[in-house]
Amino acid sequence: MIVGTNITFSYQNHPILSGINVTIEPGKIYGFLGRNGSGKTTMLRVINGLLKPQHGDVKIHTDTKTLDVHKESRALIAKEIGFVPQEHRGVFPYRVLEMVVMGRNPHLGYFERPKDEDYQEAIKALQDIGIQHLWDKSFMEISGGERQMVLIARVIAQGAKYLILDEPTSHLDFKNQHQILQLVKNISRERQVAAIMAMHDPNLAVCFADHILMLKHGRLMAEGAVDHVMTEVNLKQLYDMNIDLSGLPCGRKYVLPAI
Repeated sequence: MIVGTNITFSYQNHPILSGINVTIEPGKIYGFLGRNGSGKTTMLRVINGLLKPQHGDVKIHTDTKTLDVHKESRALIAKEIGFVPQEHRGVFPYRVLEMVVMGRNPHLGYFERPKDEDYQEAIKALQDIGIQHLWDKSFMEISGGERQMVLIARVIAQGAKYLILDEPTSHLDFKNQHQILQLVKNISRERQVAAIMAMHDPNLAVCFADHILMLKHGRLMAEGAVDHVMTEVNLKQLYDMNIDLSGLPCGRKYVLPAI
């Protein structure tokens, strides 16, 4: 389990997060909702140890040890937490298989090259999510949805128990949005992996998340099970607009602006 206590983060004296407490349990999907600038991406980076808060801490509790994500080595934390960023900037002149086998780096020594078993883990990860046919394609030549799947496969090969995704459906079409989130849901259920996502679309959060955390002005406005938290009152307060909830085929509510 990951426990974040009293997380407070500022950038150049500008407060971004204020006194946030979170608990992340394996096998569940957590969706952070909030307007632009609410602190979603910053929160994910603090949980992952990429940003250090001015106050508070984030600890991973395993069966045998407790790890402070801001004090342990990046390699050690990477064995527990995998991170899929919002954007894939830069040029990656690698084949898909080479991108996925990079997920094994936390398990390698300094200057150690991947071994046969590392490539086998990468191939299995590609097979598990059904994209083994892409193994010899250039990462830069495949579609945006396929790139997301490759990066998720890399995290699977990494063997992490916590999967952090920063707006995983941004820039994807309708089909790929649902395909990626269904993939995340399957991974979470089958492998008992916790998925922690920053999300823009409350309707996708309603259908795919188990637990919602609403951030507003860097504070945790509301959190809890989807049916408990995704109310018209909370959504109106979160987005500063009138909201109407209608039925969805997934059995939950559809979020619409109220006219």
